Amino acid sequence: MSRPVLGIDLGTTHCALAHSAGGAIHVDEIPQLVAPGEVAARTLLPSALYLPGPELHASALRLPWGDGGGRVVGELARIQGAAVPSRLVTSAKSWLGHARVDRLAPILPWGIEEPDLQKVSPVAASTAYLSHLAAAFTAQTGIDIDRADVILGVPASFDEVARQLTLRAAQEAGLSPTLLEEPQAAFYAWLSDHAARWKEHLSVGDTVLVCDIGGGTTDFSLLRVAGEEDGRPVLERTAVGDHLLLGGDNMDLALARRAESRMRREGRLDPAPFAALTQACRLAKEHLLDDPADGQARASWTVTIAGRGSRLIGGSLHDEITRAEAEALLLDGFFPRVAADAAPARRGALQEFGLPYAADAGITRHLAAFLRTHRAKPTRLLWNGGVTKSPAVRARLLEVMNGWLDQPIVELPGAAPDLGVARGAAYYGLARRGEGVRIGGGSARAYYVALETAQVTPGQLTVLCVAPRGMMEGERAAVDGHPLEVVTNKPVRFRLFASMDRRDAAGQLLTVSADDLTEQAPLHTVLRFPRSSQDVALQVSLEAHLSELGALELDCVARSTGNEADRWRLAFDLRAPAEDRRAEPRSETAARSEAPAALAMAIEVIRGVYGSGSDDRFTSIQPAMIMKALTAPLGPKDSWTPTTLRALWEPLKDLRGGRGKSAAHEARWMNLCGYTLRPGFGYALDDWRVKETWRLFNAGLVHEKDAPCRLEWWVMWRRISGGLTRTQQDEVWKRLQPYVAPKAKVERRPVAKQELAEMWRTVASMERLPQKVKSELGDLLIGDLEKKEAPEHALWALGRLGARVPLYGTIDEVVPAKKAQRWLERLMALGWKGDSEAFAAAELGRMSGDRARDLEEPLRKKLAERLRQNSDGERLARLVLEPTAREAREERLAFGDALPLGLRLSAPDVMPI
Repeated sequence: MSRPVLGIDLGTTHCALAHSAGGAIHVDEIPQLVAPGEVAARTLLPSALYLPGPELHASALRLPWGDGGGRVVGELARIQGAAVPSRLVTSAKSWLGHARVDRLAPILPWGIEEPDLQKVSPVAASTAYLSHLAAAFTAQTGIDIDRADVILGVPASFDEVARQLTLRAAQEAGLSPTLLEEPQAAFYAWLSDHAARWKEHLSVGDTVLVCDIGGGTTDFSLLRVAGEEDGRPVLERTAVGDHLLLGGDNMDLALARRAESRMRREGRLDPAPFAALTQACRLAKEHLLDDPADGQARASWTVTIAGRGSRLIGGSLHDEITRAEAEALLLDGFFPRVAADAAPARRGALQEFGLPYAADAGITRHLAAFLRTHRAKPTRLLWNGGVTKSPAVRARLLEVMNGWLDQPIVELPGAAPDLGVARGAAYYGLARRGEGVRIGGGSARAYYVALETAQVTPGQLTVLCVAPRGMMEGERAAVDGHPLEVVTNKPVRFRLFASMDRRDAAGQLLTVSADDLTEQAPLHTVLRFPRSSQDVALQVSLEAHLSELGALELDCVARSTGNEADRWRLAFDLRAPAEDRRAEPRSETAARSEAPAALAMAIEVIRGVYGSGSDDRFTSIQPAMIMKALTAPLGPKDSWTPTTLRALWEPLKDLRGGRGKSAAHEARWMNLCGYTLRPGFGYALDDWRVKETWRLFNAGLVHEKDAPCRLEWWVMWRRISGGLTRTQQDEVWKRLQPYVAPKAKVERRPVAKQELAEMWRTVASMERLPQKVKSELGDLLIGDLEKKEAPEHALWALGRLGARVPLYGTIDEVVPAKKAQRWLERLMALGWKGDSEAFAAAELGRMSGDRARDLEEPLRKKLAERLRQNSDGERLARLVLEPTAREAREERLAFGDALPLGLRLSAPDVMPI
């Protein structure tokens, strides 16, 4: 008997289960707590996690399989969370895709600070849902989860990190799943019901748009009916949209903001009551816009929240939302009538709670851009996601799309927006065994990696076929037959090419014209070989895997070491846009040797100063003159591109031993190293460069007693602080603590005022330090400012330590709003002296749009009036009154240095509301 397949939909708002039995797909009921001590089975499991306090006794949390680890998942969690919102976790799936937080850190519920609250990470919350689903499946079916093949749906637009975190959550729940894109799963669900009569609804040549609008994300995917084989459709996925954190959650927030404005004439609700209001508005949206179960459309819905929080005094708050109002707000706001050439705006979305929602809330504008990008005119439409359950939403989307298309798009019947992903995942498990229709029909392209060879005729490439055309998703293949070598412990670039015409076999080595292949996005990496600190060339064999999620994975397995653990995985994103140009038949080595003469001369300058250069013109240059010698061929240093800067860093790294020639050599070496590597991230392989530079930290200075060397030491670490890991920043802090925040009498050397100022600037730049450390440092600074004993740059450091919007760090380590508010109040009590105070105050009071980080509105308004008295006052005032992305000049001021051309310190993570 074949193994059953379990399909899981780990949704933002709800989760669902389905499994295969006897070739059929069955939707599973999910036992869950629906009241204290009461268990009932439901088709859907709300994606809600409640962290109980003393209000729920452990005996009330018993499930058929245990106590759920003392936490509540599902319907009771949602109900209890409405009464005690500070203990409710929702939207964990959206947090899994948030790159500006530590997704393994206990940060949820977001914005809540209670002494006895044990927060959880986004991964832990997802693990709780998956553990409940696995236990429920076994309880309902009697099938041990280890005896089932598990298929888990993920958004098509999830990046690799979010996918790996999803897998980690599943593994911690005892699952070993295969991931499947949710839009594909939705189409598989449709196939499970219509495969036998697909010709009644589809024709060869049709393009199907899967419009998936769920609670947290919106995904667009295109599938093409490429042909027919043995009576079955041949289906290919042809396009996947960008990651859009935009869906039902945003609509709930829009309704909540409207209701809040009527409930309170001034100010905003605290995070906990606003979370309760948002959940209440979700119910209002569902009751007003979805198909009513009883057939009676409701004209209005009243939302009520308890009078809790620091700004509410007893009682309850109420608001009535009418159906007409909800339709106008949500349809016109999220599904506006736009032309086919519409494009998403860069700003303007309603956002809350720290999540990086799409900047433009207009889903129809995103859809127009998606179809235009892929030059698609879909002929069929399949709905998926809870938002598309609304007849009003479907009608508006159809109206808008039909205005773009030459002929009306046809809806595929039988869509199951709530259950499609789970059912389709289960069907996909059968299709992998040949018991159903598969999407893909194999890769439409063959893929090749370029090889270094001794001689290549101009205009030609030597390549190895690693994935032949027609290779199926999920298939693995050994690429044997040729001696291959990789270089470890140094930066390398793997060039990937594709062809839609060639039919070469895996492992075939060939030399072709560069015009025959299209270059894909290359992969820059360092293959680390821990048993050596030097560059090591190793013989390897290749194993190729074409994943279900649009990635070509190549495993490089060392053959010469005899150790199976010496294995490196290269993952190429096949969805990344191919180069518009034709392939350049040059190796990385060749390209380096063809560097411009100006750069080659500059590199010789560095070699002459710090090594034994071959050009006599440069060996006599003194360290103080090296910058002048570099600008002669390269031009003004502010015009050097990141490519030039990183190319200059390489000889500095290779010749770091030469910094010990004299104190002047060492000081200038550190100044150049920090300058060429600043800000420590943003360019390919900067993580490796920073790691190489970090080797110096424990080695220390050669000329420890030289004051300029000590000063440049801290300048270097400040400049590249954005590339240091949290552990590395902790090490820097330990080294600095005796000087900037001494807690006891410890032996330390005397420090000049200028070095102490640079120490403060360095520690204030370490955004990955814990909140507690930043809070203690800020308290010291504001105290010294009040006593007029503050070091130079104290105001700049205070602004960095308490900034509401970090330059590069995660927002979960931002100093709490209450702490920053107290600093700002004390700073405003001091007399304004100039732009330094204005900058620090603006950083402390800057509005992010995340009510968990923003200071109270009355203080920000007062601050805006003060800021208007300074130069550029209107701009500064706007920063604290509305969410505004940093301009390049503001980044330079906050960074404390000039930035390389074209590099930005942070993606805009302010949250327009």
